[in-house]
Amino acid sequence: MKKKNIIFDFDGVIADSEFFQLKIWDEVLRELGYDVGELPISAIAGIADELAIRNLLPAQSPAIYKKLVFEKKQRCQRQKLDIEPVRGIDEFLAFHQTEKSFSICSNSPASEIKEFTERHFPSIAFQKILGKGDFSKEKPDPAPYLKLIEITGILPDESVVVEDSVAGVKAARAAGLHVIYLDRYGIAIPNVQSVSSIRGIRETGII
Repeated sequence: MKKKNIIFDFDGVIADSEFFQLKIWDEVLRELGYDVGELPISAIAGIADELAIRNLLPAQSPAIYKKLVFEKKQRCQRQKLDIEPVRGIDEFLAFHQTEKSFSICSNSPASEIKEFTERHFPSIAFQKILGKGDFSKEKPDPAPYLKLIEITGILPDESVVVEDSVAGVKAARAAGLHVIYLDRYGIAIPNVQSVSSIRGIRETGII
């Protein structure tokens, strides 16, 4: 069955921002004197900053975590114009915009998502953009996707989610949604339909 509603994660699916954020984390931690070695993308992909820092730097005080997250967010804000769309997403959106409904559901703030989409995809309409603060719990909890379903009234069996992280796949599945896993980092997830590029989404036959 062809899906008429496409729900995108933001970081790593719309915006090519996961490695950008990993680089910022690396800079912040090293400049503040933490020897963290090579940081794995799996520690932050699809995960809110407040949880990601605990993966990157375990066993610290709440005050230290708060300081690190604040510094990371400040740097991301200053350098946000360096972030580009994921390769192929602009063509995908333009090709399907007349026949599909698009939404975005992310742990990133909705205001930042809207700013990015308006700058890079001014002619593309998104039915709904949900971000940090719009739901009770963040991914990997299903709350973000359940909230999107509640607000939009879309039917799960008519919808598909495009995610690029373990946390996002887990959240979408728990909400009863079909998931296409965009495997950009070589992190295998068992028992989920996966593609290696945006172009591959169309080749699944369900869009």
